[in-house]
Amino acid sequence: MTSLYERYLKLLNIINMSGVNESKMLQELESLTTSFVDESSIHNEHYFICHKKGFGEKILLSAEILEPYTFVANGIKKEGLIEFTELYNRALPSYLIGTNVKFQHGVIGTIRTKNEDLNKSDNIASINAEMLYIDVGATSDTDLKAYLNIGDYGIISGTSYEYCGNKIVGPHLSSFSTLILMLEVMEILDDIATDIYFICSKWKYGLNNDLVEKINPKYIISFESQLFEDISLNEFHTPIKFDKGPFISNGIPNTCEKNFSEILYCTAIEKSISFQKLFVKSFEINKRYISTIKLPIRHSFSAMECIDCMDIKRITDLLKHIITKIQEVKNA
Repeated sequence: MTSLYERYLKLLNIINMSGVNESKMLQELESLTTSFVDESSIHNEHYFICHKKGFGEKILLSAEILEPYTFVANGIKKEGLIEFTELYNRALPSYLIGTNVKFQHGVIGTIRTKNEDLNKSDNIASINAEMLYIDVGATSDTDLKAYLNIGDYGIISGTSYEYCGNKIVGPHLSSFSTLILMLEVMEILDDIATDIYFICSKWKYGLNNDLVEKINPKYIISFESQLFEDISLNEFHTPIKFDKGPFISNGIPNTCEKNFSEILYCTAIEKSISFQKLFVKSFEINKRYISTIKLPIRHSFSAMECIDCMDIKRITDLLKHIITKIQEVKNA
């Protein structure tokens, strides 16, 4: 049985300096899933589809891979400092201070800001990208240009490790957390005879309408990361904590008859599995409601992002209960 940490280390191999290597991603997924599913295929070169054949209502589970935090050198200052752009504009500038960045030629630097920039700001959250630079220890622009060029790519660099038996720490976990979760779900559900489809893709492609129409699932569950910095997006300001379990996004209206998310949440309560509600707008695809389960990511935007393996276990336990319940209702 492959551990969650071992899967994370394998997935790190699909990153290169300009982001996720898609062909490597598809190859790695095929290798990691072959023992859990009956068939797999690649759709339109971007979607990896697995099918575990079974009976009853079709269930579709989806996961998306986020691009890693990628930096591009766009200027070299005479002091030997690198001006940069964060390619996907995902991180608040203040969260990047102190982060190590590794460039494509092996050069590693640290994101810093000048003391006078900090003094000009009312607080650290008001720091903007123009105040930041990457320091690789060069003493001049001539020194720096010997081993780094404008246009070079870099990614967050850090050490990966596992501790306390249930925490995984390292860079790019927010990129792969839902994929780690999806692989664990495949293994846990391997002995359940339900018709389940798994779809993985890069975030920018999303769920494909034609694919969903072709599979024609009764239920769709999307796995997503819940970053600590995104809590302010909770429309109803419901108090949520990162030590109280994963999140079930609950669309409005939230009646049990119409909202599968509510059924998920009710089942979690019934089985005493720690989950939290996160009220957001509901999503549909081809008039099918999408229920969303979010895996908490701690220390996001850093080289030490952290996931709690107990959160993954809570999700797999819930899915096993809910799929068993769906089977029982169908067979009644």
